[in-house]
Amino acid sequence: MLTRDEINSTILQTLSAETGAAVHELRVGGPRLTGSPLSPLSIVQVREMPTDRIDNPHHRRFGGMNPAFKAVTTGGGSIVSATSGWVSRVEEIYSGATGDLMFDPDYLGRVSTMAQADGVAIIGPYPRFVAYPKTLAALEHRSFPDVELIVGDPGDRFDPSDWPNGLTTTPSPDRQTKAVSFVRNGSEVIGLASIFADSAMMWQIGLDVKLEHRGKSIGTAMTAQLARFALENSAVAYYGAAPSNLPSIRTAISAGMKLA
Repeated sequence: MLTRDEINSTILQTLSAETGAAVHELRVGGPRLTGSPLSPLSIVQVREMPTDRIDNPHHRRFGGMNPAFKAVTTGGGSIVSATSGWVSRVEEIYSGATGDLMFDPDYLGRVSTMAQADGVAIIGPYPRFVAYPKTLAALEHRSFPDVELIVGDPGDRFDPSDWPNGLTTTPSPDRQTKAVSFVRNGSEVIGLASIFADSAMMWQIGLDVKLEHRGKSIGTAMTAQLARFALENSAVAYYGAAPSNLPSIRTAISAGMKLA
């Protein structure tokens, strides 16, 4: 099972591959302003996305758009990254900006205006949650619904239209389903989650629970099972949610996942 340090190292290598920032920049940030002697503010660093990012084994198997923009923070470094045609304009937008302003509506609004002129929409920000062995172990005393697990792709056993988040509607040999977790009520499947290999070591969880069965820890049970499965197979389990999707965020936290 991966250790906490190995998990954090994998995340940093992934973000480095996708943004063009060095790992140490993501960990500790760039130059700092002495806004407070107790909490100096890091300056947003602008980097050009590497052209070979899709071929990098640490890059997740989606994206590849050109032009493209990405803004990421690990709590240490604040990085905005853009493809070559946009990078100079992004540098102008974020010139002198501190890390706490990276997702400020004024800055993102200016990026969005730039992107719209090229027919591109900017989405996010999206918080990401990560499972760690210690936080999963803390769940062992809790009682959860019975969960079943299918290792590998389930084939046509389930209808993807019933589970828009739990099953991929666009299967790809480059983004394999590693496992499916589901919960029954009698013969009816009432919750389903999958974990997808976005890269060799970054596996993302998606899930759905039927509306009338929400609030019963079904999503939590499936998420925790898949997160444990990933860690036991030397992969990082992560989970994304829109900031407004509070039930989904609560599921991630209840399943022992931490904000990455």
